[in-house]
Amino acid sequence: MSNYISLSHWIDESSPTYGDQGGFNRESISSIKKGRTANSEFWSFNNHIGTHIDFPKHFFDKGKSSSDYSMPFFVFNKVGIIFLDKIPRPNQIINFELIKNECNRIEKNIEVLILKTGFEKYRNENKYWSDNLSYHMDLGIKFREKFKNLKIFGFDSISLTSINNREMGKLAHLEFLQRKSSILILEDMKLSEINKGDFPEQIIISPLMIKNSDGSPVNCILKIK
Repeated sequence: MSNYISLSHWIDESSPTYGDQGGFNRESISSIKKGRTANSEFWSFNNHIGTHIDFPKHFFDKGKSSSDYSMPFFVFNKVGIIFLDKIPRPNQIINFELIKNECNRIEKNIEVLILKTGFEKYRNENKYWSDNLSYHMDLGIKFREKFKNLKIFGFDSISLTSINNREMGKLAHLEFLQRKSSILILEDMKLSEINKGDFPEQIIISPLMIKNSDGSPVNCILKIK
C-alpha cells in the first residue's frame, strides 16, 4: 500500500530565511469582522522562503527561469534518498566523500536525489540559518558523473550556501545550476517523516506559477511504499 508524505514546510511569520532576510508578512485587505463580505489578505515574502527550488536564473542572468520548465518536468518516478548516520555539526561542510558510500548504493538512473542530514532538527533555532551547513561544489561534479539523469538535488537545510562560507556556496550553486546541464536545487525540505526502509515511488514538486522567477516555494509530495 502506498502512502503520501509532504516534504514541504508550512510558511508563516516564523519561517526562517537565508541570512534572516525577507520573511513572510501578511495584512488583511478585507475582513468579515469589519463588515466586509469575505476575508482576504495581502502577502509579501522572499521567493526563497520555506521549502523552495532554485532555478538557474538565481545565479545566471540568462539562465532558465520558472517559466522555462513545463509541469511534466516536475513529476519524477526515479528517486534516491541518502541518510546521514550522524547529524552534522553547525557550519559543517558536506562534500562528496561524506556520502560516497551511500551514493554507491543508489540506482544510477535516478532523477531526484534527496539527502536527509537531520539538520532540520534545528529549524526552530537561530543556528539553522546563522550556522547552516555548507555544500561543496564537488557534489555537483560527482553527481553528474554518477547520475546521468539527475535533475534535482534536495536536502533538509536552509541553503546550499552557508552564511559563514559564501564563496564555497557560490561555487556550489554555479556548479549545480550551470546552464548546459542544470541540476536544480531544492532547499529547506521537510524530511523528518522519511525513514530508512521507505521505498520512494514518485515525487511531485509543484512551484508557484509565477513567470520568470529565479526561485519559488514549492509543494512537494512524496509517494512511498
